Amino acid sequence: MSAGSRQLHTAIATAVIATLFAACAKDNGDSSLWTDPVVVAGNSEPFQPAIAISTSGQRVAIWAQRVESSQAPTEERVVIGTKPAVGSTPAEDIIEIRKVTRELTRFDLYAAHSVDDKGWSEPTLIQTGGDVHTRTNKRDPSGKLVSTENASFSVDTAPSLITASNGDVLAAWTQTNGSLTSVYAARFTAATASWSAASEIDGSTTLNASSPQSAFAGGNTPIVVFVRAASNGSGAHQILSTQLNNSAWSTPAVASSATCGLSALKICNASHPKLAANANGAVFAVWEQETTVLTSPTLPALPVINSALTNIYTARYEAGAWINTQKLSDGNGDAKRPAVTINASGKAWAAWEQDDDSLVTSDRITRDPQSIWAIPFTGASGTIATVAASKVKASELVDLTYITYSSVDLALDDAGTVTLVWQGQRVYQGLSDERASAWNNADTTRIWAARRAATETAWSTPVTINAFTTFDLNKSPLLDPNQRREMSA
Repeated sequence: MSAGSRQLHTAIATAVIATLFAACAKDNGDSSLWTDPVVVAGNSEPFQPAIAISTSGQRVAIWAQRVESSQAPTEERVVIGTKPAVGSTPAEDIIEIRKVTRELTRFDLYAAHSVDDKGWSEPTLIQTGGDVHTRTNKRDPSGKLVSTENASFSVDTAPSLITASNGDVLAAWTQTNGSLTSVYAARFTAATASWSAASEIDGSTTLNASSPQSAFAGGNTPIVVFVRAASNGSGAHQILSTQLNNSAWSTPAVASSATCGLSALKICNASHPKLAANANGAVFAVWEQETTVLTSPTLPALPVINSALTNIYTARYEAGAWINTQKLSDGNGDAKRPAVTINASGKAWAAWEQDDDSLVTSDRITRDPQSIWAIPFTGASGTIATVAASKVKASELVDLTYITYSSVDLALDDAGTVTLVWQGQRVYQGLSDERASAWNNADTTRIWAARRAATETAWSTPVTINAFTTFDLNKSPLLDPNQRREMSA
């Protein structure tokens, strides 16, 4: 079986009985046939798996796993009543020493790799999570058993997983200790089939970090972008990155510094980064950034929001620094949730969803419908994007409904042909609950696609590609194996 076939037909899933399985296409060339699923992890409760595959066919899976334990019973002083005051003697609590047990639950991060065409290694513990939930069991003064739960911290359940040209794999995730959220990473070395120790890579012990996205620059150099709170106290967030040099992660470089942070009465808040890189060293990041303009107050009044708009930005990474920061969207409606891809020659495309202000004036619209936009840019130095973004699919009014589009992803081949997929959803307006429910069950969501060759100046007519009448709105299709959609909206 070819590496391409493996990449297309390797799959991993979590079974309903909380056991992790994997399967791959059979070697007889029939892509409709799959090997019998094999158990990768059967202990406790594994979930949220991710998988990466190298050009040689090496498969690496990673997942979170629930672990439960109980502490030895401890003694605790419990107030079971009050002795009333008598004369000059004050009232006094009646204390009883009772046994208390605490049940601990945490989520650890595990990984496994393929050892032959169908077999898998024993799971390897990548990172131990803290106590996610602590349940305390004790009896109240009446003797009734009472359980209380407190949340603490855990490993994130949706790590980013990417593969290098030499077969190495990088995993990046967020982890919280209850008061601070940090970004961690670990590297799987294919030559030794071993994992490095997990490292905290966001460079701060006081600022929260989240949303890691990873790529291998120049083929084998790991780079991770993430969101981190700005240090100026504005409440804004910035996009930063770090790369692994030998065995040490570099000091984080700021990607959104040109426009993010607190500037006079303008607050910029960056989020939802995506990253793309190729074997020749071209690296691009895209992100969404909300700009809030405050009205200058008359003291002692506080500033008020005058306007707020979200746009898509990009920057190019060179020699450890981000350059050529540029706004990609046109500012006519909030633009959100970008995706980016790049091919071997350095040609890149970005796509996003954008509010369609042209339909907001309709009395049938209670929230902004969204269109799909895309833009090409080049890997050469200087200005990144030299043409304006184009609208691939516009939101529409249909009878008493409108159609809104979101969750876009894209892939680019070496010839320069770009393909987009996205979700289209009909939203009813002005219907009774009964009519809306009946219509909603009939046909609410479709998956759309469109393509554009390098020599073309217009998009193909978008078409629906799924035959289903329902779709999980919390998930989206992924064409680029280096792009992992975030779990939260």
